[in-house]
Amino acid sequence: MKRYLVYPFDFDTRAELLRTEIQDSWEEKIKAQWRTNRESLEASLRKELGDHNFDMKLKNFRDCGSAPFSIVSYHNPLYHQARYAFYHGYYYPALLAACALGERMLNHMILDLRDEFSGTEQYRKVARKNSFDNWDVAISTLEAWDIFQADCVTADFRALKRLRHRSVHFSPETYRTLREDALSALQHLASIIRVQFGFDGAARWMLPGTKGNRFIKKDSEADPFLVKYYLPQCPLVSPMFSINFQPQGIGFFDFKDTEDREVSDAEFARLYNERDPTLIAPSKVPPEDNIVWYLRQ
Repeated sequence: MKRYLVYPFDFDTRAELLRTEIQDSWEEKIKAQWRTNRESLEASLRKELGDHNFDMKLKNFRDCGSAPFSIVSYHNPLYHQARYAFYHGYYYPALLAACALGERMLNHMILDLRDEFSGTEQYRKVARKNSFDNWDVAISTLEAWDIFQADCVTADFRALKRLRHRSVHFSPETYRTLREDALSALQHLASIIRVQFGFDGAARWMLPGTKGNRFIKKDSEADPFLVKYYLPQCPLVSPMFSINFQPQGIGFFDFKDTEDREVSDAEFARLYNERDPTLIAPSKVPPEDNIVWYLRQ
């Protein structure tokens, strides 16, 4: 009856406000509210990023687009550091940081998951190493193990590999395309995070058809990648769970006596979408005796 709930904790969509143009078809009060929101955001970013070269910083912030959420905690600060370098016009540090984080992701996935594939041909090539700088070997190994959650992840890693090799190994062209390459690297990295480590609809684990929240499909619960990275951080909930924001984090509440029976993914989605809001699990703290709750900080 239960499925694992994937809930985002770290994302930044402010750039979308800057990238959205006011449309002539909008009502005047909507246009006015949009201008007010944009002015407020620009004032906030001026404090955050500083006055010096602010127009450049604002353009760089907008061009980076939204910052996605990663289920793997260390990705988020390192990714944001690379983005902040780009905001400030430090394009080479941003480019190298994005490529280095991509390489770190590949290394972690191989080191964390290789023992699950000890019977494969690829395992012999990676069994004794503690790190990997050959992107082709790393990507092809993870691809053979079916770790990547969508084909676009493979393509993004390969594109990031080309940017990495062109920027780390000497090439006069790097000076001419520095900003373009840095932005491209950050965008490929964002796509990887969004699909492989986030909650994008392209990921094959996603249970289709649910409204408002994302759940893991039943047959994906045994996926070694999800077992390692997702399941330890995702509460296992019935369709009648609830969420409440607490001072110390986000609380997920569910009934202890949920009916113990298997349902299909389609049936779970139906039960969740059609649930009566008055009958969902109470979310007060401390919880009632018949309630189990999980806290994410």
